[in-house]
Amino acid sequence: MTKHYSSPDTVSVHAGGRAGQFRPVVPPIYQTSTFAFEDTDQGAAIFAGRERGYIYSRMGNPTVEGLERAVAELEGGHKALACASGMAAIHTAIAGLARTGDHIICSDAVYGPTCSLIETAVLPRFGIGSTFVDSSDPANVAKAWRPNTRVVFIETPG
Repeated sequence: MTKHYSSPDTVSVHAGGRAGQFRPVVPPIYQTSTFAFEDTDQGAAIFAGRERGYIYSRMGNPTVEGLERAVAELEGGHKALACASGMAAIHTAIAGLARTGDHIICSDAVYGPTCSLIETAVLPRFGIGSTFVDSSDPANVAKAWRPNTRVVFIETPG
């Protein structure tokens, strides 16, 4: 977090911001799809992950990174991950944790496409099983638990 702001309210509004060359009050929005490199060696180093930098906006850009820093800071977290949609976030979270042979317990009060992702459309093709429960009672979650349970997924609005 930058420390040049004077009040706690201002810090919250500007959480995750970084002072730039022109010290903008609001971070600029980078509306580019691709980024240039100083030379081919730098490009190769960034592509290989040996050097920090931006390649393509769908893989990361300064605007999204600023949002992620702000959310992490405001929530007291270490890091945040911004996704383009709720389903992208759900898929990233679940698929990033579960592997073939794993089991997921999911609240039965979730967005319809979440059910499809978990129960029929994607995860079963990868050998990931699931059980849907009324998660408002923790005993239901405990009863559905298996030795291979890797994820308990609950959507808070539900």
